[in-house]
Amino acid sequence: EVQLNSKFQLDVGAITLGFNPEFNYLSTSFDQAFYTQQPYDYSAGLGKLRLFASKTRGKFKFKFGALGVYAFGDEFEENNLFVYPDVNLSYQPNKGNFAPFLRVRGQLRQNGFRRFTHLNPYTTPGTALQTSDVPLEIRLGTRSKFAAGWEFTWNAVYESNRQTPLFRSLGFDTQNQDFIPYRYGNAFEVFYNELTSLGVEAKLSAAFKNGGQLSLSATYLDFEAPEDNFLVTNLPQLTLDFSGTIKLTPKIYTQWNVVHRGDRTNTYRDVFLGQDLNNAPFLEEQLAAYTQLDAKIIYQLNDRWEFEISATNLLDEPLYQWANYQVYGQTLLMGVRYNFDLNF
Repeated sequence: EVQLNSKFQLDVGAITLGFNPEFNYLSTSFDQAFYTQQPYDYSAGLGKLRLFASKTRGKFKFKFGALGVYAFGDEFEENNLFVYPDVNLSYQPNKGNFAPFLRVRGQLRQNGFRRFTHLNPYTTPGTALQTSDVPLEIRLGTRSKFAAGWEFTWNAVYESNRQTPLFRSLGFDTQNQDFIPYRYGNAFEVFYNELTSLGVEAKLSAAFKNGGQLSLSATYLDFEAPEDNFLVTNLPQLTLDFSGTIKLTPKIYTQWNVVHRGDRTNTYRDVFLGQDLNNAPFLEEQLAAYTQLDAKIIYQLNDRWEFEISATNLLDEPLYQWANYQVYGQTLLMGVRYNFDLNF
C-alpha cells in the first residue's frame, strides 16, 4: 500500500482557497483464492484532487468544494472518473450553545485485506477485493457546549454505498487435503452489496482540568438494499461505546471501556461431504447482543514507573462478536511498566 498526500492553501481576504492532491495505490497477491484455489492478484490506484473554498471565522462557517477521483486498475476498465461533493456548513450564534451543522460529501473508499482484518481478524486470505463507491454521505445535526469542557453532538445520518463490504462465514472444505488452516469453516469471506444507511448518531464528551476525560457515543442505523429479503450480515443496528479516564489522586487514575453491539445476523454455507463449496446453500443464524466491560487502575510512581491492574470482560458474559469465536471470560492481569527514552 502506498499513500501520498499534500495540502495547498491560499488566503484571499476572509476566504481560504485550497487544493489537496492525493495518490493511493494497493497491490495484493494471494497464493490462491478461496473458491478457485488459483493464484489471485489484485491492484488498483486512486488519483484524487480536492478543490474547495472555505471560511472558518465568524458565526457562519462554510466549506464548498468537490472531490475528483481518477481510478485505475483491475476493476476500473470501463468507468474510471468519479466526482463527489464536499460541503460543510455550520452556524454558531453569539448567544446560546445551539450550533447546527450540515456535512455533505462522497468518496471512493479503497478496501484491502489488511483493512478487513482490522475489522474482522478471521477474514480469509484470498477473499475478493473491491473499492466502495459512496456517492453521498449526509450528516445534519447540532453541536452544544452546555458546561465548561462538556460537549454534546447529535446528527441524522444518510449514506449510500454502491459496494458495501459485508462478512459471512465460509463453509467447511471437505476437500482440504493440504490441511490449510483457514479452510475448516473457521474463516469469513467478504462480499459486496449496494446498501443505504439511515439513522442517528449522538456523542457526549467531556474533558476535565486534571486530565481526565470521558466519551459516550451511540449509533442506530437502518439498512436497506435494492433486493427484497436481502440479509445484512454482521452489521448491528445499535452500537454503544463508553470510555473514560478519571484521576482519583495525582498518582492514581482509572480507565474503562464499555462496548455494546446489538443483534446481528450471520450466514454460513451448509456444506456436505463432497459438495462443491460454490453450490452450498446459505443458512442463517442470529448472534445475540453483547456488552463487554474492560477496566484498569494505574498507579504512577514517577515519570518512569507505573503499576497497573487490568480486567477484561468484567461481566463475564459468553460473548460472540464473530460467529464461532467466543471472547475470553473474565480475566485479571497485574503488571509493571517502565518508560524509557531513546534518542537517535
